[in-house]
Amino acid sequence: MLDIQGWLRSGLYVAPSAIQGQGLFTDRPIAEGELVIRWGGRILPASVRDAGGVRDHTSVAIAEGVVIAALPDQECSPDDFMNHACDSNLWMHDALTLCARRPIPAGGELTADYALWMDAETYVMRRECNCGAPACRRTVTGRDWRLAGVRERYAGHFSPFLLRRMARETAAA
Repeated sequence: MLDIQGWLRSGLYVAPSAIQGQGLFTDRPIAEGELVIRWGGRILPASVRDAGGVRDHTSVAIAEGVVIAALPDQECSPDDFMNHACDSNLWMHDALTLCARRPIPAGGELTADYALWMDAETYVMRRECNCGAPACRRTVTGRDWRLAGVRERYAGHFSPFLLRRMARETAAA
């Protein structure tokens, strides 16, 4: 198994969130397009994730049947507290890096739409979404990347793996 080192821009901290429990916040403004998080973890078969062998909400599909994730015994990272939002302020820059979708003010909560990387067709977020966005889906699933509104909102900024899957499906249609 291969481990990849993660990276977080300085000034991020965990604090109570109006969305859900704890959230990830910034102590200074973040400009649109600025790199914010590079995920780390262990490269694993998706079957390990699907069998519950990774820590919740830490897996990112990087290829067909392959994810990068944190194992249950691995130490938590501040980005583990990043909440989902249906109109998130972060999106994918590349397979493991998130950047700002729009400017984020100091004190702002960093959010990402799980549809940007979640490929597990059976995944359903345990709690109903509470992000407050006008386009809130309430029920978040591993199939949300297929929704036309989600594809339009984040065009070109899904994980490269999901972008390839979308292109294959479009070509087959």
